[in-house]
Amino acid sequence: DEVGSRDLIWVRAAMFAVDQLLHSRHLEDVSTQDLVYEVNRRRACLSHPQKRVAVLGPPASGKHTMSTLLRRGFALCHFTQKGLMEETKKGTVDEVLETLEGHAQSTRCRRGFILEGLPDNAIEARKLETRLQSVGLPLDHVFYLNADEATCQQRADTRLIHEPSGRRYNSESLPPRSSELTDEITRQPLAVSKQDRPEAFRAIWEVAGSRLSMLRLFFGQDRPQGELDAAESRRAATFVDVDARRAPGEVYDTLKAVMMTPRAEAAKASPSAAAPAAAPAPPAAEAASAPAAAPAEAPTTEAS
Repeated sequence: DEVGSRDLIWVRAAMFAVDQLLHSRHLEDVSTQDLVYEVNRRRACLSHPQKRVAVLGPPASGKHTMSTLLRRGFALCHFTQKGLMEETKKGTVDEVLETLEGHAQSTRCRRGFILEGLPDNAIEARKLETRLQSVGLPLDHVFYLNADEATCQQRADTRLIHEPSGRRYNSESLPPRSSELTDEITRQPLAVSKQDRPEAFRAIWEVAGSRLSMLRLFFGQDRPQGELDAAESRRAATFVDVDARRAPGEVYDTLKAVMMTPRAEAAKASPSAAAPAAAPAPPAAEAASAPAAAPAEAPTTEAS
């Protein structure tokens, strides 16, 4: 339908336009529309607030897609646990958090950052919270992408990945333009991750279940108030439970609305999982003509 088509066009433009710019050796190889879209996007980020957020949720709930869209929409650094572990010697939790702290305080992350799938469990969450608060950079929001197993399994069944870059597609909701199922930038073949196969996905889902329950308890509304003193309460991140069963553009609109809201107001009224979504953002062609105001995009720690 028309809404679904606009949503697909916008998500594709938002996720792949900068990859096309980076992959091209000469600006002459990039279309004027893509160049104008990218300039306007960066200018628009100047009017957006600086934020530090975590995007959590079950496997295939859309964490990578939403983190990528938030990174581009707000010019934030984007970190994953895997990417941070690769920067350390042993990959321990303390090393990962120390590496994150260093990045978080750097100039390139001055507008804030996104943690995709991090923290992974309640113990890690406590250590993360303590470390970030100690340097005056507490999380503003924790987005929990809530989706049932059947929905996530269906997404995993149709998910495709370009392994060298990490770019992700979905044969139903975000297919590549080519009918040959190749990457839009390199034209290299796409693959199905072994982790997305039904038996493997089911095992991953079961393992993730208990960890996610504890994370929801730690960050969510069920967190015992006795754990927070007055100072901690002011620093505690706003927990937002988001209905992630919807189309990517609708989910992103919910997240963006919270991101654009001052923290104090967001804490009073965060949208529920069933909150109606706003209309999708405009596709590249429309965005290119929109006046805006933004710094060079903060680089991500991994290809996305």
